[in-house]
Amino acid sequence: MMLRIISRSVLLALFAAAILAGAASDSAAQSAALRAPHVLPMKERARVIDAILEERLDTVVQPLMRRAGIDVWIVAAREYNEDPVIRSMLPATWIAARRRTVLLFHDPGGEAPVERLAVARYDIGDLFRGAWDPEAQPDQWARVAE
Repeated sequence: MMLRIISRSVLLALFAAAILAGAASDSAAQSAALRAPHVLPMKERARVIDAILEERLDTVVQPLMRRAGIDVWIVAAREYNEDPVIRSMLPATWIAARRRTVLLFHDPGGEAPVERLAVARYDIGDLFRGAWDPEAQPDQWARVAE
């Protein structure tokens, strides 16, 4: 009789332990899923951020410039002295302006889209085409005026 009571107690304890272990593993899996959402790797995040920025530049800048009657918009920044607006226009992989960075938006009017130029020695990502050759025009501000 004592053996039956022990075996029932052991079976009951094992059953309870199995249920608790299953519940604990489900709870742990659920809480792990809540704590660790899928985060894109840095390079993929940069591509997503740049795609959103390009869409904003394509869809927001031209209507605003035309509504305000602005033909040319210049955003200039120097290294370590950035214009507050420039950070919102640089590619995700750019931390700050380099040397002197001049972004120029030119609205040629009509059906043509706004041109995005970087009056700098290089393109700025895929968003702004480089528009200054220091060999041809050493003065960057003179190039902006052209």
